[in-house]
Order: sequence, then C-alpha cells, then structure tokens
Amino acid sequence: MCNLASGLAMLGDADMQALHDAHSPHSLAEEEKAATADLQQVMEDVFGHSLGDGDTPFESLDELMHAAMEKMGASQATRQADKEQRAAKRKKSASQLRKEALTTSQAQDADGALRTLYRQLASALHPDREPDVQEQLRKTALMKEANAAYERRDLLALLQLQLRADLADGDKVATLAQEKLAALTTLLKERVAVLKRELQTVELQAIHTFNLPPYSPFSEASLKRHLVEHQQELQADIAMMQRDLQQAGDDAYFKRWLQEQHRLRQVEAEFDPLEFF
Repeated sequence: MCNLASGLAMLGDADMQALHDAHSPHSLAEEEKAATADLQQVMEDVFGHSLGDGDTPFESLDELMHAAMEKMGASQATRQADKEQRAAKRKKSASQLRKEALTTSQAQDADGALRTLYRQLASALHPDREPDVQEQLRKTALMKEANAAYERRDLLALLQLQLRADLADGDKVATLAQEKLAALTTLLKERVAVLKRELQTVELQAIHTFNLPPYSPFSEASLKRHLVEHQQELQADIAMMQRDLQQAGDDAYFKRWLQEQHRLRQVEAEFDPLEFF
C-alpha cells in the first residue's frame, strides 16, 4: 500500500502522501532527504569537492541539483578565465597580430555599414516629418523595426526595410556591396551565429518541455512520434489505474492484495544475498 501511495503522491496527490506517511515508518519527506544525502555523497566523490556548506543538509533533490549546477557553472567560469589568462600571457606571433588587426578593421567596417543603412532609414522614416496621418503610422512602425534590427545588428532586416520603405537603389546597393564586401560578410556571419544559438535554445527548451531524449535528433517528425508514444503510454497508465481502482472497490480483492503485499514485504526483508555465495 505504501508503494502504491508513494507513486500517487509523487504525482501531487496530498491524500496519498498523508496515507503513505501514516503507514510507513518514514515519511516521504524523510525518504527524499535520505536519498538526497546519498546522492550528494556520490556527486561530491565524483566532483572532488563539497556541494553544500557542510552544516545544513539539502532538503530535496531539486536543491541538490541546483547547487550542483551552480558549482559546475562556477568551475567552468574559473577554467575559462584561467584559459584566457594563459592565452593573454603567450606572446602573439606576427600572423596573429595581422589577423587581429584585420578582424578589428572588418568589425569597424561592419559597424560603419550598419550605421549607414540605419541613418538612411532614420532620415527617411522620421514620422514627425510626415503630414499624412496614415503614412505617419506606417513610418512609425517601420522605424520601430529599424531600431530593433540595428540593436541586434541584423543587416538583412535593415536591407529589407529599405526595400519596404522604397529607399533601395540598385546601383547604390551594388556599390555598397562592393566597397563593404568583407564587412557585410562579417555581419552575415554574426547573424548566422546568433540564429544558430537561438535555434539551439529553442530546441533545448522543446526537449525539456516534451521530455525528449537529450541527444536525439530534433525534428517535426521526431517530436510527433514522441508525442504519439507518450499519448499511448498515458492511455495505458490510465487504463491500468482505472482497472486498479475498480479492483480496489472489491473488498475481497483489496484484502487479498494487502495480504500479498505484506507477504512480499516479509520475503524482501528475509532475503539474504550472501546465501548465494
């Protein structure tokens, strides 16, 4: 009965938790605290350092995992800082210096190209200079998009806004592309990197939300397949619980079930694995 009640209590059933605690020598909170202490010892042995302050034990697995993640993040930050410090101390070669100078120059050109596009848009879309009310609203909306695109360094968005605002001149765009080719390439690479990070974040959130395997390939098909499998598992669980509830309503069956659980507990308590050696 305690095993069944604990399983339902884990799903948030307060009545089942009270039933378990009333019939078990240890409450669920005490069992979780003991399991947390055991896991803490294992994790500290693996990491080689303490996860807590030594005086106050963790009350739950969530607290322990939160402390472990903070510790891992601090350790990673320390290692990264040490790595950067060692790299800074190493003498840079002439090729490295040239590469850094080129990168700096391209970054400055990229900033200049962004500023040029943004200033053109800001000058043309300034809503205060527009007498027509509807056109003023349109330019206000476009200007908001331009501000957001400039803030996130989105070259393509600024170019698209030029087209929407009827500012794009083919000859001027071609000239800009020729003169600032390296800078524009740098901006596009930056944007691709940002989009990749955003995509990875969305995928990780989806994996966490839908409880997907952490290293499985993520796609629409894999998500749909997982949801179908999860739905089938839930339906099977519901059917089993409904059957259990129906059987539990039979006093004779429930009495036999309790007797069987008691017998299994006794067998488990009397089991000695050393008898096989």
